[in-house]
Amino acid sequence: MESASDYGGRSSEKNVCSDPQSHPPWSPVTEHDHPPRPPLPRLPRRLRALLPDLTPWRSSRDFRRIWLAGLVTVFGSFLTFVALPLQLKELTGSTLAVGAIGAVELVPP
Repeated sequence: MESASDYGGRSSEKNVCSDPQSHPPWSPVTEHDHPPRPPLPRLPRRLRALLPDLTPWRSSRDFRRIWLAGLVTVFGSFLTFVALPLQLKELTGSTLAVGAIGAVELVPP
């Protein structure tokens, strides 16, 4: 049986290619070009119990934003923990001052 795409017409096959660079825009892309991936194996129940629940991350835009803001804050804190001793060593040359600031950084707020 001949399809409409054999004559240059529109095909009823769905464009399923996720990589637009692999086919020119005029080329019909079918599911036969890229075979479907096999489903991922299901994790055992005990292992799934250890993984975090990502439902809030997927469903709430506000949750994602506040989580990313916390991530940026933690990253900035780590930079400060490294930058302050380096700057103090550069300015004073004192290893005692670097050790003291390291001890002060370990004290919880």
